[in-house]
Amino acid sequence: MFKDRGLCATNIMTLFKGKKADSVQDKAPEPLFALDIGTSKIRLIAGHVSDNGDVEITYFSQIASSGMVNGSVSDLNKLSDKISTLIQQYKQETQSSFSECFIGIAGRHIQSQNEKGLTTVPTHIVTEADKENAIEQARSAKFSEYNHILHVIPQNYEIDDSTDITNPIGLSALRLGVGVHLIACNEDQENNLKAAFEKLDNKIHIEHVIYNGIAAADAVLSQEEKEIGVCLIDFGGGTVNVSVYDRGKLVLTFGMDQGGSSITRDIATRFSIPLRMAEYIKQKFGVAHPFLLDKDVANVKLAVKDNDDRIYVRRDDLSTVVGIALNNFFKIINDKINRYRQHSGSELSLGAGYVITGGVALTEGITTLAHNKVTGPDSSRAKVIIGFPKSLVGENSEKFRSPEMATAVGLLRFGHALKRDKINKNLVQKELRKNNGVFSKTVHWVKDWLSKEF
Repeated sequence: MFKDRGLCATNIMTLFKGKKADSVQDKAPEPLFALDIGTSKIRLIAGHVSDNGDVEITYFSQIASSGMVNGSVSDLNKLSDKISTLIQQYKQETQSSFSECFIGIAGRHIQSQNEKGLTTVPTHIVTEADKENAIEQARSAKFSEYNHILHVIPQNYEIDDSTDITNPIGLSALRLGVGVHLIACNEDQENNLKAAFEKLDNKIHIEHVIYNGIAAADAVLSQEEKEIGVCLIDFGGGTVNVSVYDRGKLVLTFGMDQGGSSITRDIATRFSIPLRMAEYIKQKFGVAHPFLLDKDVANVKLAVKDNDDRIYVRRDDLSTVVGIALNNFFKIINDKINRYRQHSGSELSLGAGYVITGGVALTEGITTLAHNKVTGPDSSRAKVIIGFPKSLVGENSEKFRSPEMATAVGLLRFGHALKRDKINKNLVQKELRKNNGVFSKTVHWVKDWLSKEF
């Protein structure tokens, strides 16, 4: 009877999904919403996500950010006002509203580690409940007291002496093990983001807080890239978020508190110009390194007008500042990956190389520079490409196929998967509780009958 319980839960899930699909077939699904809250921009995105991960964007808007520095809230009122502006804009343009959304989080406070969990299988047939028990055992690993676990991502399962099991449900086993990748954030940083929503006139429920690096990876990377090994670098305005995959498994994530905005500050400091001017010449004329400039333009002086003053900036000097900053980023990333190799004993062969996405990915020559700076375990130069959202569909899809959109698209896509998994878990738990109730009543009836008969 216990064995049948595990099979029953899986079968009922299938039946339930079929009935549910029939009942809502004629009704258009509600769109999902996500807010990509960055240091330089805040983006509101809405759309539909299919079960195979295709994203159709139905609404998008962005404004200059305020109240955020390097992925952290610096002014609660300013941030809340910006979010409110985007929401009001959506209401005016669409004559509708929303009450739930996904949000992203990033920064140096993001931590990760790989852990294992183990549980016995009482029925000798692995059920959803057994899988969740094993994952919960792995989840019990401790970070610092100020950290909150955002994601528990299964890497592989083990049953008895068999390893690298992708789906243990229904398999016969005495013990079930699981390897997971845990991603945690500073709880205060998460609470500060949520506090900005609590100040809104119209309350918005945050369905999930998602690490930006894993959202961008979900939008940009293919399964094949993850299988052969790849490093995703999400290069934003105030943060850099890194996600590393090996043999299809997420094995390393981390963040940095600097990004494109720090390059802007370096330019402003070097040439004594306002930040707005530094940002302008960075975007229009910035190149990842002087050696990438043609000789005939290297010495060209850019005229930067500041009020009544005119400041001249040489192209090669500008590119030197940009190159030094980018070099530092790639060195830190390369060092962290090499330390992971040493501490884990993993070869971590990144066969698919490095994929750069985010706004800074648009910097001219960034892939060439990165190619010369990041290396594999054998010190050979790694492949480096720019990452674009791969999962977009619909008539406006090309409009959003940009590295700048990776995180926003990923928040929708990954958020949809989290929401679907939560629904499935709730259905399984409900069915298990129902089956447990039936079993308990049956045992009680048998005991009562035995007492009367004997």
